[in-house]
Amino acid sequence: YAVPKIAGEIRRFLRDDGTVKVSRSLKEQAMSIKNARSELDWAVSVFNELTDHAAIDYASYYVLAARTKYSYLLQLAKERNLSV
Repeated sequence: YAVPKIAGEIRRFLRDDGTVKVSRSLKEQAMSIKNARSELDWAVSVFNELTDHAAIDYASYYVLAARTKYSYLLQLAKERNLSV
């Protein structure tokens, strides 16, 4: 019982300790935006390297989905008056 409890407290301390306290939801939202941007960058780079027409069609849908997801997350941040 003690080991998981202590490990959890250490994780919480490392996650939440800082000069400015930021809520977990804001941290998670920022991480989601960062991940969506990475996903979009990856999708665009894969799309730019493809030569097979079937793969290009698939990649174009993936780029569109990644762009839509990124735009949606940015819109949510803007509605919460967050700067990204």
